[in-house]
Amino acid sequence: MKDIVDGDESKCFRNVARWEQDGETVTLTYRIISEVGRECTARSEGHRLFLLIWHDLATKCTVELDFAGVTSFSQTFFDALYGELLKCFQSFVVMRRIHSQNLSLVGWDLLHSTLRHI
Repeated sequence: MKDIVDGDESKCFRNVARWEQDGETVTLTYRIISEVGRECTARSEGHRLFLLIWHDLATKCTVELDFAGVTSFSQTFFDALYGELLKCFQSFVVMRRIHSQNLSLVGWDLLHSTLRHI
């Protein structure tokens, strides 16, 4: 595991907080509070996150979304993020290669609700 601070890696993965390489698998971690803020409530925020990670998924990377410090969520945010991802990728790709961590109970409930209805 390597923290991205300076050097060549920060140029390659400018939005990535951390990357990890295991054989052929690359895992990129995004700190949502840095990319979106404390509130993940608007459709535009979900779309912004989609734009950050879709290329990583297209290049067969695994994406870790770290929601530490995020205090508010909405169904609209998750609908925008996962709705757009599922238009671009098969559901098994999204489910296998996107991992969420530090998501509050309300966040998990909204995420699961989104995935059931898409």
